[in-house]
Amino acid sequence: MQPGRRIQQYVLIEQIGQGGQAAVWSAEDEQLRRTVAIKTINLKAAPELMGTPEDQARRFANEARTIADLEHPYILPIYTFGQDDDWLYIVMRYMPGGTLRKLIQREPIDVARAIELAAPLADALDLAHVRKVVHRDIKSVNILLDAQNRPYLADFGLSVTAGDASAQSGSGTLAYMSPEVIRGKPGDDRSDLYSFGIMLVEMLTGDTPTAGGQHWNLSQATGDEPLPLPDSLALGVGDVLRRATALDPADRYASASAIVEALKATIEPERSLDMLTLDDDGFLQLLPTTDPAQLALNKANDLFMTALEAWADGAGRFRLYADDFKYIDSFYSAGESWDLTLDDAGKRMMLRAAIEHGYKLEAWSKQVSAVAEQRAVALQALTSELPHARLRAIERLTAIDDSTPPAIPVRVASIIAKDPDAEVRRAGVALLDARAKSVTAWQPVVFDTFIDGTLAELAAHDADRGVAEAAARTIGRRRSHYAVDQLGGWAAGGGPGALRALINIRDEVPALPTSVPASIRQWVFLALSRRQFFTRELLTRYVSAAIAAAIGIGVFVFWRYRETASSASILVDNLPLTNGVEFGLGNAPIVALMLVLAIEPAALLRAWSRGSRIALSIVLGGLLATIFFLIYRVTFYNNGETPDWFWIVGPSFLFTVGFAISSGLTRSPLIRALSGGAGIVAGLYVSWAAYLAEITLDPLLTLDESSIAHSIGFCLWLAVTLGFITFLPEWIGLIRSRTQRTAL
Repeated sequence: MQPGRRIQQYVLIEQIGQGGQAAVWSAEDEQLRRTVAIKTINLKAAPELMGTPEDQARRFANEARTIADLEHPYILPIYTFGQDDDWLYIVMRYMPGGTLRKLIQREPIDVARAIELAAPLADALDLAHVRKVVHRDIKSVNILLDAQNRPYLADFGLSVTAGDASAQSGSGTLAYMSPEVIRGKPGDDRSDLYSFGIMLVEMLTGDTPTAGGQHWNLSQATGDEPLPLPDSLALGVGDVLRRATALDPADRYASASAIVEALKATIEPERSLDMLTLDDDGFLQLLPTTDPAQLALNKANDLFMTALEAWADGAGRFRLYADDFKYIDSFYSAGESWDLTLDDAGKRMMLRAAIEHGYKLEAWSKQVSAVAEQRAVALQALTSELPHARLRAIERLTAIDDSTPPAIPVRVASIIAKDPDAEVRRAGVALLDARAKSVTAWQPVVFDTFIDGTLAELAAHDADRGVAEAAARTIGRRRSHYAVDQLGGWAAGGGPGALRALINIRDEVPALPTSVPASIRQWVFLALSRRQFFTRELLTRYVSAAIAAAIGIGVFVFWRYRETASSASILVDNLPLTNGVEFGLGNAPIVALMLVLAIEPAALLRAWSRGSRIALSIVLGGLLATIFFLIYRVTFYNNGETPDWFWIVGPSFLFTVGFAISSGLTRSPLIRALSGGAGIVAGLYVSWAAYLAEITLDPLLTLDESSIAHSIGFCLWLAVTLGFITFLPEWIGLIRSRTQRTAL
């Protein structure tokens, strides 16, 4: 059995117990929206110990029918039983209080408390004996406690009908076994009473009795060893326990209730006379209070107890409204001031209410210290009728340690597979993403076929695009081969949602598995390339690059005209300024396109390998740079002769290569600006140096032949403007983030 398995209307949540060959699970009853317990046995496990599958099925059916026939309020009720494949199961009431054994280990039990616990069990056991049913395995781990620590007799798996000749001797647990059973005789109701007496000894002393390093009943059966009891026990209590565990069955009490009545006789009932008075008939009665504070506290207690009883730690329905919870919290969060204490069940209910209403959540979470209890409460809250409560439960489960086997992922997957709220589904997908292992290779399954299949279903068919994308990206990041194969099959059938999902998955991984048809993989690659490239970021980059080009080229032309024009021309015609503006604005569109193609393919095309997208940027940027400088050669220099191709193309590619390489390697605007500027300087100055050396007559730009300083200045100006202003959006983003951090 694994979490998430469905048995009729019950869905397994997590394993909460293991004993012998049986495992006990908590489960959700989807019809009645409550938590139940399911006891399971694998028919194929240890047949040499458990008998044939037919024997096991018969015992399971006998146990269920025995409990159903007894119908006692303190015999653990069952709801149904049956067989699912190789598993036998009994669906029972959920007992969140654990076992009596755990209670004994957790806290000391005095005689009065032992009587309180034993009385309902004694009545249940006596009913079984009246109906001729011998339990044969009375022990503290077979006594289960509800949310209010009320005890229930459970596990009738070894029970038989009194006088059954087929009943095997020696059945039961050694520490509780009566001497006659140890000697090989079949047990009867008096053997049950002996085990009941041993359990009372355990309750009052903290453990089953021992003598000489072994279970006391072994010594008693072989040598009539007296029952070892601590001196702290009252003499009368010891007498009752000795008679209950007498060697001879005839010397024992006639019933379990008789044992409890004998214990009651050993203590004097005590009642406080505070706030008591006599009524007209002379009987004591409680004085009514008129204190407003006490009346308010009484109301809070009534609301609390009513809600606690109804919820039953998940076995019932949670019914505590926000205003009532806040009212109760005003008293119980300051319990010391009101002399109030909460047991574990009460703390769990207050945490459940805090999750439900989002009020004092951290405070009540600290009150429930056990991780297993926090997890159980959050898992139960997943069935809340309030979407925000389910959302808070998922958020808490994201950070809580899981059980073994893991229960959280499959439980959350079963919730988000049908949850009507998109925000809850998104949170559930995020939890699954966080719970999965980080891998670099495709895995057959990430969690299991149910969870991976749920993610595939959400990715392809969820009505909310945000949920669908989150599920798809989780599949990609966690490399679920199973989910991708499902999506590939749906995509091959023309499912648009599956195709969108594969695009989102491909955005997270270097390549889709080869099990996806090649035609679909190619279509996804092209579609993702278009999506990655044609973004708002591309338009923003084009605008910033156009501004940079207009400023850089405009000032460069203005500067060059001032260097070459006469003073009269400057004063009369204002040619430097006019030409600077005209050439700056006129060439900005093509220079901006050149810069965009040199930068963005390398930065945006994540579907491509790093080397291929850098190479694409180099080629596109270099070609556009070549075209620009050829146009500039004709329009600015009026040179229509055949160009020296090597000294046009080579420096043009060098002009843009810094942008292409750095954009493919980093997102840092400083490094990209410096690298791009270095390429600009290198391309321009290499071209100009070749011109000065008379190697070529075709420099990219004509600089200042009379001044190396001016030439370098021209190059640096274009490097700074084109290199830094082109990355203006990144600089603005850095300033904003720094301002926000400073404000925080």
